[in-house]
Amino acid sequence: MRMISIIMVFLAVACKKGQDAVLLSVDKVNLLLDSKPTDISFSDEHTGFISTAYSPKYGSSLILKTTDGGINWLDVPVSIDGSVAINLRSVYAHTRDTVFATFNTHGHCGICVSTDGGSTWNSLLSTDQILPYTDVLYHDNQIFVTWSGGIIRSRDMGKTWASVYQPEQPGGNVGVKLFTSKTTGYAYGLDIVYCGGDCPPYGTGTLIKTTDGGNTWFRLPDMPSGPTNLNFIDDQHGYAFMYDGNLYRTTDGGQNWKLVSELSEGRYFASVHQGPHIYYSTGASHVYQSPLGLQTKTLIFQDDSGESFDFKGLAISNRKILFLSQGGQILIINLK
Repeated sequence: MRMISIIMVFLAVACKKGQDAVLLSVDKVNLLLDSKPTDISFSDEHTGFISTAYSPKYGSSLILKTTDGGINWLDVPVSIDGSVAINLRSVYAHTRDTVFATFNTHGHCGICVSTDGGSTWNSLLSTDQILPYTDVLYHDNQIFVTWSGGIIRSRDMGKTWASVYQPEQPGGNVGVKLFTSKTTGYAYGLDIVYCGGDCPPYGTGTLIKTTDGGNTWFRLPDMPSGPTNLNFIDDQHGYAFMYDGNLYRTTDGGQNWKLVSELSEGRYFASVHQGPHIYYSTGASHVYQSPLGLQTKTLIFQDDSGESFDFKGLAISNRKILFLSQGGQILIINLK
């Protein structure tokens, strides 16, 4: 079991006038990693997994596993069909036993699965293509995997694969994806455009959508900037934190985006939609709570050490949300 350091902080956040305060307790967990975390996924409120890049200590990538909601984590060095995994890029926990991941190893990239809770791994797909697979998701008995060349899908647990989306032109990096219902899903990415000495590099947003459960995907109009974090509350309503440091929202399924706020707190953000609120963490070490319309924000946590929990965010349960930093620290906010 990994030795970790835990700091507990108790906070009170004021609600609207006339309402009682919402009491929060915060657990801060330091994973003490010698490599970078690459992704995090929970199958339920107790069981979760973190994937990492190459760990010099173990000579492979790691899967970190928790069974107590993120307080304690177990290190599991990863080999895939007996070959050491050099870099795990993403992880998705379908159940506490069935876990998917994308990887790079010895000049290959691919997709792998564990059916024993992360202890052992088997390859579902391995190729020698240059561009790696970036993200994996299981939805409605289908495995979806994104990469810079589009989206591929398996309907038979990885035995066969087919392309369901290819960009019409070079670029269009497709990464993180989510489904808001059985039929509607989104995938998005951040393209960095380099224009030589004429201007600094800038981000442009790629947003892909399906309305038939993933059978076909189409590209929506380019976003105002490149999204570094995007989430949808339902099929039509979503919000995006952009590479330019601004916050936008859509009310028409991603067709149009309206500027909500100029945040000026870094370029990278992590966010969680939980109940009637959106919680987001910024590059300035702040965590805010906002209503779904994002009209206002309330500061609920500030990390005095300067650690930015702006890498990943997710809801573990209806009373617990989690943020992960690129430095391997975890912030768990318990909603009372």
